[in-house]
Amino acid sequence: MIKQREPENLSYGISFLVFFLLFILQLGQIELTIMYSVLLSSTAINHIQSICKNKPNTAVIYWYFTFRNPASQIVDHCLRSLVTNLCSKRADTPKALREAYEHCNNGQLSPSTKSMMAMLNAAIDGFDDVYLFLDALDECPISGKQQERERDNLMGRLHEMCSWNKEGLHILTTSRKERDIEESLGALFEDLDNFKEISVHSSLVEKDIRKYIRQSLKARQFNNWRPHLKEEVENTLATQANGM
Repeated sequence: MIKQREPENLSYGISFLVFFLLFILQLGQIELTIMYSVLLSSTAINHIQSICKNKPNTAVIYWYFTFRNPASQIVDHCLRSLVTNLCSKRADTPKALREAYEHCNNGQLSPSTKSMMAMLNAAIDGFDDVYLFLDALDECPISGKQQERERDNLMGRLHEMCSWNKEGLHILTTSRKERDIEESLGALFEDLDNFKEISVHSSLVEKDIRKYIRQSLKARQFNNWRPHLKEEVENTLATQANGM
């Protein structure tokens, strides 16, 4: 169940282009708060964490792809982080992780993508529910220094996760609506019962963006700014944000 929340001073609303919201298999009622810009996943993560705080066998893991950090755009880095976070929440060590450690010369070598996916699969099995958040798929590059297209790699890994058909795995991703992402994830629509796609156009979110900017400009460090300068900043950022 998706709801809008209006905090005391700021209307968050559903104000970020969410390419798809995917919960694999039966989940029951889940309330998600969706807000604009890079704060979307943080808000959703905090909300799910508050729901799950009294559920000890539940894990919340996440990864942010961003242009500002090239390392964050590498899919293998994402997978390593997800596996590490899941295993740190478990009382035991998955067999797949022990085997991979030995296979990689006791940790001296880096595991392959295939090995990391096997570790992730095994680590998820130790929980009743795992909530996985992947923010800004569009900021995973189409091409880069590596020979393999990182975004193709990411889409392939998402399809693989969905093919596991795990009752306790719930995935939320966000993205601008780029053609290759839309086509790749759209193929999941026919295969999954609980696939949900939510699109929010920029014209619908500019009001919320303006409110956020206006609220931010009330901070102490902007007290010396003249009103016309604040207005110019608000107009420029809101009109050029492209709904993000």
